Amino acid sequence: MADFREFISNVGLVHPPFTGCPFTWHNCSEGDRSLWRRLDRALVNPIWFNQWPQTTYFCALPRTSDHSPIILRGAARQSVQGGIFRFDNVLAKHPKFLSMVQGVWRHHIHGTLMYGLVCKLKALKGPFRALRKVNGDLSDNVSAAKEFLDKAQGLLDDFKEDILLQLVQCCRVIYCKTVEMEATMLRQRAKMNWVQHGDQCSRLFFSRINLRRARQRVYQITSSAGNIETEPPQIAAEFLSFFQSLLGGMRQRRAINLEFLQPLLKHRVTAEEANELVTPVTPAEVRAAFFDIANIVPRGLMVSPRVFIRRPGRRLVRMSLLQLLNSFSQDSY
Repeated sequence: MADFREFISNVGLVHPPFTGCPFTWHNCSEGDRSLWRRLDRALVNPIWFNQWPQTTYFCALPRTSDHSPIILRGAARQSVQGGIFRFDNVLAKHPKFLSMVQGVWRHHIHGTLMYGLVCKLKALKGPFRALRKVNGDLSDNVSAAKEFLDKAQGLLDDFKEDILLQLVQCCRVIYCKTVEMEATMLRQRAKMNWVQHGDQCSRLFFSRINLRRARQRVYQITSSAGNIETEPPQIAAEFLSFFQSLLGGMRQRRAINLEFLQPLLKHRVTAEEANELVTPVTPAEVRAAFFDIANIVPRGLMVSPRVFIRRPGRRLVRMSLLQLLNSFSQDSY
């Protein structure tokens, strides 16, 4: 078995995720002689897994055999909601780019920071798509600008007029801008192609990422009704329903009956103690509590507030510190 494991590791074979029976073989014996083992497995190489990252296999019931048959699944890709955020570097050179981004980014979105970032990027998709339509095909723009420049220079050679010289200068500026925009686009596309198709000693790394992503994905789940759900929306709904019931769900709206909690309580706050707890803290109480720190904290761990504040010239510090403590006690309520 050790040699077989070493062979699997050397050739780069991996185990795709599986569902169904956890053990694929039984020796058909009873009692202490009964053995359950997972002997049958499916192995794929990184090329297969990169081509079909959703590959899984199902271990069916053995029926008349002592081995469970293996059914390969997952050739079709699962539908993913949403899409990637595509950003062309050439858009940053548009004069309306900054104002467009600021107009979206100044909005406050309720929720987590990651949720706010995703919503803002999603809101920028439409304006960026409109900018791409305005720019058009950058390669066609270069060809058109080059053609206009050639015609303008031809007219200047024929008629030698100043207005044609200005036209040539304008066409040259437009041509240089279109060439720069095309070069920016081509550099970005070349980098994307190299990252996607170039090795850079990262092919094994990304194959491991695909394998890990496939193993962490939930392909099927058994619902509370006993049904096996395989579609992603039903799986997500079942997870949501389970955790809602686990965290209380509709039970959070019910009033708590204190009679069931009384046997578990060692001490119950009386009405008088409750009134003392909600009474505003007076400055005298804050001052007394602050100067009693020296009696509570062991000597040597901190400077006594009495010694610190009673030094000459520290009256201002004393008043400011007491005002800060009074404001803190008031804000806490």
